[in-house]
Amino acid sequence: MKENESFEVKIENLVYGGYGLTHKDNKAIFIKHSAENEIVKASYIQRRKGVFFAEIQEIISPNLEQRRNELCSLAKICGGCSYQHMNYDSQIKTKEKILQNMFSGHEIKLSETIKSPIEFNYRNKCDFTFGKDSNGEIILGMHPPNRYFEVLDLKECYLLPSKILEILKESLKLVRESGLDVYQDLRDQGFWSNLIIRKSFSDDSCLVIWKVKDPQNPILKQISFELIKKISEIKGILAIPAPRGKIINITGIDCLSEEVDGVNFIYSAENFFQINISILSKVLNRIKELFDMSDCDTIFDLFSGIGIIGIFLAKKLSVEGKNIKVLSAESDKGACKLAELNAELNGLEKKNYECYFMDLFKKGWSNLFKNISNNACLIIDPPRAGTSKKTIDEIFQINPKYIIYMSCNPSTQRRDIDLLKERYELKSLELIDMFPQTFHLESLAF
Repeated sequence: MKENESFEVKIENLVYGGYGLTHKDNKAIFIKHSAENEIVKASYIQRRKGVFFAEIQEIISPNLEQRRNELCSLAKICGGCSYQHMNYDSQIKTKEKILQNMFSGHEIKLSETIKSPIEFNYRNKCDFTFGKDSNGEIILGMHPPNRYFEVLDLKECYLLPSKILEILKESLKLVRESGLDVYQDLRDQGFWSNLIIRKSFSDDSCLVIWKVKDPQNPILKQISFELIKKISEIKGILAIPAPRGKIINITGIDCLSEEVDGVNFIYSAENFFQINISILSKVLNRIKELFDMSDCDTIFDLFSGIGIIGIFLAKKLSVEGKNIKVLSAESDKGACKLAELNAELNGLEKKNYECYFMDLFKKGWSNLFKNISNNACLIIDPPRAGTSKKTIDEIFQINPKYIIYMSCNPSTQRRDIDLLKERYELKSLELIDMFPQTFHLESLAF
């Protein structure tokens, strides 16, 4: 198999990562931007760790039931939108097949998918890199797949709301006029590294976070003041030293607020918050439905962050007059403090909700929880890496009656559930389409 060698194949099915899978000469080949059962002319582009990748030169026989024209001219280049060439129903069916296959052996049929109410313009956060084009002009965009030292100029993006794009374009204009160069991390030279923008969908407020060589530079402050004057939705501007360091406030506030189905949350520039707010109330209400089925009197909420799941449940259940205690645990001290603040903001008392700062990957944290209730439901929403064997062992020490496991990475979720099988049975599994147009998916297991 030679690079750029052309061949004709049929796409067998789509697999996790946004690839179409086919075979030639008993070799598996992965091809992006394809659809199931299409016949394509492709050419090899690279081999990584014994796996072959190719790109489409021509679609000989397209899947007309699935295909549509992409809105974005960069869809096949930037690496963000793996499925923009497919209509939304086909995206959902593809992700359902992938999730079902990832849990083969569990003999579980997927429950009804939680679909995103909107397909486009749903992201409330972006993180883009400064670079230079072939003429030496500063650009702002993202790294194309597997090309870390290149930056793709972001001319458009249909995943971002228009206000974020407006801020991005205005920021780039001011940066080009600044006279300061792009930061080069290998040499630790230059100035402009990254631009992060976060947006509240409740009130359209935005935060801008620069990543720069020197956050105290007067030119940065001048540009920040100009930017916040020009775009009224920007409520605060912060900066992080490159290559790393503590965030500082330049002007304005350092947090945003979001309302989800009558529950209010405050989060800072550095806190995790779900990317797609439009789907969040549907997800949280589904978690509440699963909890209601459990008939438990206590909720343990692990990897709780700023308390989104636990506080939502505590408030909704208290409104219904149910005497339920939610105990959250999180390894980020700042997130813990915000969780306690968010609980107060929603009128919750200590009898309803508490958050504990602890490392859930270490042994012994279960001692705080294991004698509290014999009728508890455990909720887990870990980072992409999932939990660990130690975490699972500690969960066994708590011995909850039920477990609700939400994950943004079904591969690690499957690994963890295989460990939980020692004492628990998987009762339901469903897809959450948190990221339309992309291959990413969330899943909810009970």
